[in-house]
Amino acid sequence: MGYSQENEHAEWAVESGLFDALQTSFNLVDQRARYGLFDKARARGMGIIAKHPIGNAAWSRALAGESAESQGGRTDERLRRARAMIDMGPLAGAPDDPIALALGFVIAHPDAHTSIVGTRDHAHMLANILAVEEQSPIAREVVSELHRRFDAVGREWSAID
Repeated sequence: MGYSQENEHAEWAVESGLFDALQTSFNLVDQRARYGLFDKARARGMGIIAKHPIGNAAWSRALAGESAESQGGRTDERLRRARAMIDMGPLAGAPDDPIALALGFVIAHPDAHTSIVGTRDHAHMLANILAVEEQSPIAREVVSELHRRFDAVGREWSAID
């Protein structure tokens, strides 16, 4: 039996002992699950399903110059965070393809046992599979730098809680 939620609700699900798996948001610009949730789930033997592994393509959209003012809520916050992390400078050793970077980031975390990559586009699905097959895993140094950048931006979210 599984549960799907973030933050305090996800922590409740883990601590309740009622569930075998937890589906929670985890991606380049939403790494809050690293702050204890993964550890708690691992200690209870729970599987983790990473949802939103591409984070609404926030990294791609920020690179393309998309503004974080009109999408609303989570999307705006993801775009703001992506822009702030990108503005910290080049990401040495990262894949050029931002989707490969996003998927590779999630795959690099052993506590994320699987992920849900939603798409309505068959070509996107095939491109995602190819990106994972050809460009994963990403370098540990890239993952560490993405952790550092996320931590510098801060784990508190203004529009997601």
